[in-house]
Amino acid sequence: PLAATADHNTQFPAALHQQVQELALNFYALPEQYGGVAAEQSVVSNILIAEDLGRGDFSLAAALLSTFSVINALTRWGNVAVQSQYLSAFSQDSDIQATIASQENTPAFNPLQLKTTATAHDNGFLINGEKTLVVLGASADIILVTAMFNAEPEVFIVERNESIAIKASPAMGLRAAETVTLQFNDTPAQRLSDNDFDYAAFLDLG
Repeated sequence: PLAATADHNTQFPAALHQQVQELALNFYALPEQYGGVAAEQSVVSNILIAEDLGRGDFSLAAALLSTFSVINALTRWGNVAVQSQYLSAFSQDSDIQATIASQENTPAFNPLQLKTTATAHDNGFLINGEKTLVVLGASADIILVTAMFNAEPEVFIVERNESIAIKASPAMGLRAAETVTLQFNDTPAQRLSDNDFDYAAFLDLG
């Protein structure tokens, strides 16, 4: 019922965030050892959840599944330190929002050839580049960013901070998902996974 107004206002309804908490949606992605209800990851279960939400409105469903998707990625590919830090945080604070920043504003975008780059810095990394069509990008506390590192695409974890410039970029069919363009300027980051990360699987399961 909120879909038409949300699309008109290009704004995700605050009331739906409350409903997500009541449904405990994100806990279906969280493993049991981190306070969730997922005994194991199930692609089929994820698809059924996405289909059911999408039946109401795709744009709102994309936003509702944003944090859910990040939790799935952290669970599947995050190293021990990453899982301990972030999955525990999601179980303790249901207000945390997360999103994935992969798309770039280039013709025939190829996720294997990224303009966004990561460079090693101190004990972490610095991200530079631009991502577009980032769902709930202005409000997300945690962002998974795809970037080139040592000539290979990788995924990095960024916490929202002042080094990230934000520009609204509403897209047809996704207006209620509050899509934005993010500009990363020497943005601190950490690697999602260790050296055995399967980037192709990350794209396939997206």
